Parts: sequence; C-alpha cells; structure tokens
Amino acid sequence: MNGSGAHRALPGAAVDLTAYRVIQEGLTNVIKHAGATAAADLTLAWRPDGLHITIEDDGAAPATGEAGVGLTGMRERLRMVGGTVAIGGRPGAGFELSATLPYESRSLPSSES
Repeated sequence: MNGSGAHRALPGAAVDLTAYRVIQEGLTNVIKHAGATAAADLTLAWRPDGLHITIEDDGAAPATGEAGVGLTGMRERLRMVGGTVAIGGRPGAGFELSATLPYESRSLPSSES
C-alpha cells in the first residue's frame, strides 16, 4: 500500500464505510479476476478535493460486458456519499479502479414525501 498527502478525516461513518467497501471490493476483484500471478497496488492519496483510492493490478485484461453486482453496488455507494469512480482496463494488461470520496458531507435526499 502506498499513501500520500496529509491524512484527513472523512465526514462520517457512511463515507468511512464506503471507503472500506471500495477497497474490499477492489481487492476481491483482483483475487477473483486478475489471475493467480497478478500483483496489485493500493494507493490512498489525501488530496485537496477528497480521498483518492486507486487499485491497480497487472493481471489478465478485464472481461468485456456488463458490470457485476459488486461494481454496481460500489458505484451506488459512492454516488450516495457524493463520490465518484472510474473503472477500466490498463494499457497492455491489468485493471484499474479509481475512486474519490469527498471530505465535505453531502446531503442525501429524504425518502419521506
């Protein structure tokens, strides 16, 4: 794991849990899809606009087609806390997941009418 920038707290339990789940799902996908000899790098970068999480592997190219349940769930979790994610193949071989979580809390729409 690599890290950069001055550590800064995320704005609450929902964003903390989202960061944990993004890392968990990203590393699980490396184990499941990249191949037995693949290596992965996890980077946490505390930047002015938020915490950036990057997971890169050097394994097999990702399968084409629809995103699985894990990636879909990750996108939804990030959207709910105001975060973003980019997911795709790397040039040559491997896969990259790059997510950003905000330091500022986002108001979620109320479920009450």
